[in-house]
Amino acid sequence: MVVVCVALALLAVAPAPARARTIEELRAEADRLAAELADARERLDVLGEEYLQATADREAALAEQAAAESALEATRAESELRSAELAEYAITAYIGGGSLADVEGLFASRANEAGQRLSYLGNAAGNRRELLERLRSSKQALEGRIRTVDAARARADEQLTRLEAAQAEAAEVEASILETLEDTKGELAVLLAEAEERRRAEEAAAAAAAAGRSSDGGSSRVTVPPGLAPAVRPEAAVAVSAALSQLGVPYVFGGASPSRGFDCSGLMYWAWAQAGVWIPRPADYQRDDAIPISFEQLEPGDLVFYGEPVSHVSMYIGNELIVDAPQTGDVVQIKTMWYSSKPMTYGRVG
Repeated sequence: MVVVCVALALLAVAPAPARARTIEELRAEADRLAAELADARERLDVLGEEYLQATADREAALAEQAAAESALEATRAESELRSAELAEYAITAYIGGGSLADVEGLFASRANEAGQRLSYLGNAAGNRRELLERLRSSKQALEGRIRTVDAARARADEQLTRLEAAQAEAAEVEASILETLEDTKGELAVLLAEAEERRRAEEAAAAAAAAGRSSDGGSSRVTVPPGLAPAVRPEAAVAVSAALSQLGVPYVFGGASPSRGFDCSGLMYWAWAQAGVWIPRPADYQRDDAIPISFEQLEPGDLVFYGEPVSHVSMYIGNELIVDAPQTGDVVQIKTMWYSSKPMTYGRVG
């Protein structure tokens, strides 16, 4: 009894299975992820530029530090030389009865500090107090320069560390988004393939039904003009026959089946599918996919495109006539290919 109760309790708290997402939901998710991926890659580009700048700043700081250290080393060498000269001068001054007050402080300092000050003297003559003040200022300036260089280098190092961490994090985000996007595209591809398979089955059933009505003596809703030249290629003949079988079917934007209706490229797509030939949609894709031909080369089954860029397509059936799904509120019909003033181009389904 206890086991049964526990099992029932687990069933009560078990999560419900996730609902399968629709094609529209998956497309929206794929679009959102693609936008996020673009943002992530843009962020990586920005971080890359900042990293290059920080690297340049650090290299400049290191170069400045090297220059300062070189100057300091030169000053130390000068200090040693001037200290020796000053010692000799002090001895001479003492023996000669001179005052040591001006040099006493120099010996109380480190040899390199005295050297830095004495490097600017040039000679031991003149006003020693003024020269000592100039040396003190030089020492302070050199120390300040070294502190500034050290601070700049520390800031550059800190910035590089921060940017390396930010780049690693952004790369992880990009990889995660890309993985999710690929999973979503895969799921969407499966659903689209299933939908396409259902659509083909529906169209085949509708075509079979239409063929049955025709064989039973049913009349077309629109009369086909007599005397049309037959198509040269067998598959083109099937496509023309299929297109003509849909005369009178309403125009429906996005439609590509007898049960739903047709738009211009949908009629071309469906008619050629009955001949076992796949062509893309919409009209501009159909022109890109077709073999370009001239007006003089037109044969029944070829495609006539209107506009530049392409805005409409119809099927040539001979005698300068086309079968066409024109616009909303109209039906599939036969008319002259010259009905429009838009520029025309021509293509043959390969």
